[in-house]
Amino acid sequence: MELDVVRLKALLDRWRERGDPESDQDYRHLTLASIEESLLNEPPSVLLEGPSARIRTERRRVGAADLEPLYLYESYRFWSGNDSLVARSYSHSPETVCFLCRFAGPEIALLETKDFPSELFREAVSYLRALGKVRFEHERPGGREPIPAHVVP
Repeated sequence: MELDVVRLKALLDRWRERGDPESDQDYRHLTLASIEESLLNEPPSVLLEGPSARIRTERRRVGAADLEPLYLYESYRFWSGNDSLVARSYSHSPETVCFLCRFAGPEIALLETKDFPSELFREAVSYLRALGKVRFEHERPGGREPIPAHVVP
């Protein structure tokens, strides 16, 4: 229980660092703070092999055998130059992958419609399809939303 309080405090502090929580009407900054905290505090992981790709990729299995299966997931990071994408797929829904965020250098942001036509996104989708992923989502302030099929390459 004490650890949960520490993590919640860290999340609230990170939210405040991103700006005034009172003005975060759509909870975009809270969503980004939550993603940042989860990336910083990922449990132990194992680096996995993946299909070949034209971009830099990293595939990890995150969690431990004693964790509840809902907390076991694979994380994916894709890089091209200074830009990167982070995605996650949970073991209870292996055909689905959610793009959590994008980084442009050190700046983190949620994916927007303008990111979908990028070569980095297209290559990431190609890599994930080779792993059997067929449903693509992206994190939004209100929760996960499907990426429209007509924009997924």
